[in-house]
Amino acid sequence: MVLTMERLGRAVMVRRAELRIERKEVAEASEMSYPYLSEIENGSKYPSMEMLIKLAAAIELSPAELMVRAEALPELTTKEGK
Repeated sequence: MVLTMERLGRAVMVRRAELRIERKEVAEASEMSYPYLSEIENGSKYPSMEMLIKLAAAIELSPAELMVRAEALPELTTKEGK
């Protein structure tokens, strides 16, 4: 499977839910703005490698573990079948 922005964002959201931590806490721990983290989680932005490392650490994963989790998620489709 291909790692997409959408899958990466969902993997972050799933992990946050597992840890029961707020988006604000993850943003602060990873030294990124809340809006930027929101864009990552919503699949509209892909973090730089530096930010990916910080984000993964904030949710207690290695970058590789986060990417493996993201790749394992199914691709969502829209009503138009995209």
